[in-house]
Amino acid sequence: MPEMIELSVRARAAAGSAEARRMRRSGDLPAVIYGGGGESLVKLSTFEFMKKVGFSSSIMVALVGEGGERSTAIIKEVQWDRLTDKPLHVDFYRVSMDQIVEVKVPLQIEGTPKGLLFGGVLDQLMYEVQVKVKASAIPSRITVDVSGLDIGDGIHVSDLEVPEGVTVDTPGDHPVAHVVPPTVEKVKEEEAEATAEEASAASDSEEKK
Repeated sequence: MPEMIELSVRARAAAGSAEARRMRRSGDLPAVIYGGGGESLVKLSTFEFMKKVGFSSSIMVALVGEGGERSTAIIKEVQWDRLTDKPLHVDFYRVSMDQIVEVKVPLQIEGTPKGLLFGGVLDQLMYEVQVKVKASAIPSRITVDVSGLDIGDGIHVSDLEVPEGVTVDTPGDHPVAHVVPPTVEKVKEEEAEATAEEASAASDSEEKK
């Protein structure tokens, strides 16, 4: 079992966007804990969250309260600021260590497809997969070996090699990655260039008017 990440949480009395903004200005991250005993409004250090969790998703954590009380939870959802890449809000879901949970696990591409030697281009279509697994055994990632892919070859969800105890809950026929011929990329480039030329011509025509 991977080492449990501990996060210190403190109760917050107020909700609402104004209070959330105030907390963020002071370095705190608004959060909510739900499931298995009701809903609790809490806050935690944004610095601690980014240092220990960062951009990881659906991982198991231990939440430690101000009085030392401790509960295990998974990170169900994180809202991010798209401009600053800073977390805005976190949803924690209480779970027991042996509870079966549904989470999304990142897919990590490994290897260099042999089709790239002949001008092919690797196109990754899926970046995470939905799985069912015991909370204590949530994998941090699922690796996808693409080294054997030639031009025209692909990997589907049914081809993924997952750890024991993990059940993939995404349809097996969904494509994860494939190697496309270089002509496909060339057509895309030509279409983009044609669109740019049309836009430029339209702009020149407007200026002459």
